[in-house]
Order: sequence, then C-alpha cells, then structure tokens
Amino acid sequence: MQKTAEPDVQVLAAQVDAVSDGAINKFIIVTAVACGVGIFVSLALLRIFLRIPINYLLVIGYALVFLLALVTAPEFVAVSFDAGGVTTGPMTVPFILALGVGVASVTGKRTSSSDSFGLIALASIGPILAVLLLGVFYK
Repeated sequence: MQKTAEPDVQVLAAQVDAVSDGAINKFIIVTAVACGVGIFVSLALLRIFLRIPINYLLVIGYALVFLLALVTAPEFVAVSFDAGGVTTGPMTVPFILALGVGVASVTGKRTSSSDSFGLIALASIGPILAVLLLGVFYK
C-alpha cells in the first residue's frame, strides 16, 4: 500500500471530497487508486514471468476502460483519468520501476530493460478501472 503515501493521490482525494461535498470520501478514492495500482502492477509482473506481449494487455485494459466509461457517470470518468495520472508520482514510479527491473533481471533469458518496459503504462490502467468500477457501484 505504498500508493496511499503518494502526495498526488492525497491531493486528488481531497479535491474529489471537497467538490462532492463529502459524498465521495477521501478514503474511498485513496483505497480504489491503491488497489487498482496494486492489481495492475501484479499483472505487469506476471506479464514478465509469462512473457505476455504488452500490447495485448494494453489493448484489453483500455478496451475495458472505454466500455466502463460508457456505463459510468461522466463525473467518475473525469476523476478516473485523473486517478490514472497520479500513478506517475514521485514515490510510485521509482518503486514500480525498481521492482520491475529486479523481477525481470531474475527471470533471465531476455534483457531486463525490454521486460520492464510498460510497467507504468499498465499500472496507470489500474486506478482508471478502479474508479470507473467505483462509479458503477457507488450510489
């Protein structure tokens, strides 16, 4: 749950809480973003082990994003893409890249730089999907 300490996530959550007059709690946004990043970083690391091409995961991920955007309230769509943007904060990027390069170097065979490519791109899909799902189920 390193993502909860990210300053950008805290600012986003505070802004959403203020704009929604407390209807969407800061804790809910922070938790959704952190879970989304965690799940998709895990998926990105699994991609390294299973040698799945990144373009497959990106196409599937963004197809899900656009499908969910059709059934989610427009307010949540805007917040979800902002949540994807806070993934590239000063605390998260070095953590994810170091983790990915370390895992890729242990697997051998291919170069760790090509295996670790796209970790942040995949990690950015997670919060978008998480907040869109929150918008579908949040009343």
